[in-house]
Amino acid sequence: MSSKRGEIKSIQSERRAKLAVCIYRLQKEVGLTFREARCSMINYGEGGLALQEEYDMSKEAFWMVRSRAAKKIRRTGMTLEEFCGNDLPGMLISD
Repeated sequence: MSSKRGEIKSIQSERRAKLAVCIYRLQKEVGLTFREARCSMINYGEGGLALQEEYDMSKEAFWMVRSRAAKKIRRTGMTLEEFCGNDLPGMLISD
């Protein structure tokens, strides 16, 4: 049981590291703000409702931030999945 728990923690740590790398790349290479980068990562390690609460923003404000981020990512000619590639966490979270 202990080795299985250690394996799960290792997978979770890897996913968090991939999320951090992808957010960092979005900031540096695409020009997203930290908030925009995090909002663009919902379903890949970030939860929309949790971010709305953390940043104390309305649903509409959240979707505006997410929309701005999506436009900036599209300007690169790639999708989020293509841009992050192997750094995209394999974890899906839903609120």
